[in-house]
Amino acid sequence: MTDNECFLAVIAEGLSPRAKKLFSTAKARHGRYEALLKIAKRVNAPKRARPARLEAARIKAIIDFELQSNKDNENWTFRKGGLAQVDGALLARPASLASGADGPSQAAG
Repeated sequence: MTDNECFLAVIAEGLSPRAKKLFSTAKARHGRYEALLKIAKRVNAPKRARPARLEAARIKAIIDFELQSNKDNENWTFRKGGLAQVDGALLARPASLASGADGPSQAAG
């Protein structure tokens, strides 16, 4: 168990049942966004590309992530909730991804 996990476990012990549920939801959401962040950071546009090109590459990566995350749900579609997940992922991304300030650029895959 990492120090962070130990700290979170100690904090969770003192929470009310309602707060524990909220805490659990937040942990799950954090894990999901952590996985998405790793994917989005790997996607870069060519060095001299305009910012919209980088944003487009990252939106495509988010769409691929959502498709992969929901591959076992036959009823899942972008129209029926999937676009809200994509929108949530776009809104939740750190400022470093929004500005492209997260590292050297490489060709988009």
